Amino acid sequence: MVSFQCKDCLRLLVIVCLLSAYPCTSRAGGQGTSSAEFLRIPSGARPAGMGGAYTAIADDAGAVVWNPAGLALIRGGNLTLMHLQWFADTNYESVAYAQSIADGEGLGFNVAYFWIPDFNSTRNENGVLLDSQPGRMRDLAAAMGYGKNLGWVSLLGGQTRVGGTVKLISRTLMEESRQSVLFDGGVAVTSDDQLTVSLVMQNLGLELGGEEPPFTLKLGCGYSLPFQTAAYRVQLALDLVKPVDFNNQVDQRLEYNLGVECRLLSALAVRLGFQGGQDLPAATAGLGVRLSALELNYAFAAYDFLGYAHTFSLSVVFP
Repeated sequence: MVSFQCKDCLRLLVIVCLLSAYPCTSRAGGQGTSSAEFLRIPSGARPAGMGGAYTAIADDAGAVVWNPAGLALIRGGNLTLMHLQWFADTNYESVAYAQSIADGEGLGFNVAYFWIPDFNSTRNENGVLLDSQPGRMRDLAAAMGYGKNLGWVSLLGGQTRVGGTVKLISRTLMEESRQSVLFDGGVAVTSDDQLTVSLVMQNLGLELGGEEPPFTLKLGCGYSLPFQTAAYRVQLALDLVKPVDFNNQVDQRLEYNLGVECRLLSALAVRLGFQGGQDLPAATAGLGVRLSALELNYAFAAYDFLGYAHTFSLSVVFP
């Protein structure tokens, strides 16, 4: 007789969701699959609190993974540490650092680690493991990005920024290990009235063990409301997200992320967001507290049947 422990079964459910449901790696009407879907989980508590609507307003160390064109906005240095507590004891950690190297130029680095604690799900009637080797799931990504302000290009009456990122990916699932090299590219145009429009191409590169990387196109808009003062600032953001599966063109889904951030006295930030058009839509909320050069952010996401996710991040700004 074989028995299953509830927590291990839930972990297996999370693995199945990652491979086939978040945000749909197996496309309807065909057999196309994509790998390294963890790259599409919102990275950073500030973006997560805004529902992942961040490609147009990325201006910190997280820009290396959201839109490398945002690295051109870095002043001094910025370090961000993140921990995401996802479903069934799954975890996502990242360390990002961005540094200004010249006026209107910035470099960014990011290391992300997605993992599930080792599990053994199959036991006999006496509770004895039938498989001595525990199941494992480990994803590691290392990225380096560059962003530049093209001062000689003026679109919409404002600034134009471009950037690129190269990523090294290593995936371990059960007994298999796969590696790949992926590339991101982005452009952002900001008008004089604080409207920003961005276009980002993510995860273009070589296949992971025969499986297609999660190539994605994003069109983002960010807008700072005109009545802001030194006491408060409100930003609105929208991302239209198009996952592209080259092996299957049947699914024409278009995802969307909505977000709003309100900053009070530059010390407190309140955020709301929504992720729609996906198999797992989510409502999000976030809170940020800034003390001098330190900022602590928290984000909460409520998914459908899988439950809740909590993201924490700590950012340090260096002059």
